[in-house]
Amino acid sequence: MITEPFKLYTQSFRNPTSDADGYVSVVGSAEAVETFTDKVLAIILKIHDNDVYVQLSYDGTNYDDKILLEAGDPDIGDDVLAVSYQAKSVKITNVNPSGTADARYQLIGWK
Repeated sequence: MITEPFKLYTQSFRNPTSDADGYVSVVGSAEAVETFTDKVLAIILKIHDNDVYVQLSYDGTNYDDKILLEAGDPDIGDDVLAVSYQAKSVKITNVNPSGTADARYQLIGWK
C-alpha cells in the first residue's frame, strides 16, 4: 500500500534571476535571461500582454532555436509554455523590439 503520493518535483523557483514576484517586463530590444542555480526538470513560462520569443538552454550558454509564444486572447487568458526540459536558463525577447509592445512574463521551474 502506498501511503504518500510520489513526488516528482521537490522544489519550485520563480523568476530566478530577476527574483521578482509576479510578472517581469521585457523592455524593447533587451533580452531577459532567467538562469536557475541548478538545472530544473520542467518549466512553465506564462506570457502576458504581448508576444515573445523564447529560447531554452540546457547549459546556460548555448540556446535552442527561438519558439514563438503568443500572448493569447485577453478574454481567455495568458498563453503558457509548459515543457519537461532540463533547463539551466531561459532567454525571452519581444517579438516587436520597438518598445511599443513590451511583454511581461512569469517563469517557474521545478526540480
